[in-house]
Formats: sequence, C-alpha cells, structure tokens
Amino acid sequence: MRILDKDYYKRLYAEPVLGTILRTPPPDFTELDKICEEFEKSVEEMHVREGFLPKKERK
Repeated sequence: MRILDKDYYKRLYAEPVLGTILRTPPPDFTELDKICEEFEKSVEEMHVREGFLPKKERK
C-alpha cells in the first residue's frame, strides 16, 4: 500500500465536505419552536387541571 501525502487527502475529502457544509443554509427551527411552545402550554394546563402547580409557582 502506498502512503500518500496529507494534502492529497485534504483535497480529496476535507475540501468537498467543507464546501458542502458551508453552502448548506442553516436549518429552520421555527416549526420546532412552535411545537415546543404548544407542548409546554398543554403541560401547564394539565398541571392546573390535575391540581399540580409548576415548580415556579410552588411555595
């Protein structure tokens, strides 16, 4: 097996991968944030309905 210099590997693997990562737009989390907010509201409502209070409201 022949040992190749690290520049060869950098050109072969690292540059295409980094180029792909840099060209990819960041993910959009607004939908996930909306789902999380709805879940938190439903948990709060359930706590009130079942007689439990969230930690911040306990004394």
